[in-house]
Amino acid sequence: EKYTLWKDSGGAGKFRGGLGTEHVFRMEDEMHFISTLTLTKYPAWGLKGG
Repeated sequence: EKYTLWKDSGGAGKFRGGLGTEHVFRMEDEMHFISTLTLTKYPAWGLKGG
């Protein structure tokens, strides 16, 4: 339903980190949901190929 980047979540300074992301899902029926988080295998999508 929604995929956004968190504004100003990369920290301050000369070498800022990447922005945090938010994923929102809508479940249309009763179901089980399992999520695995791993930022090294599935990094956040970059803009303009970044």
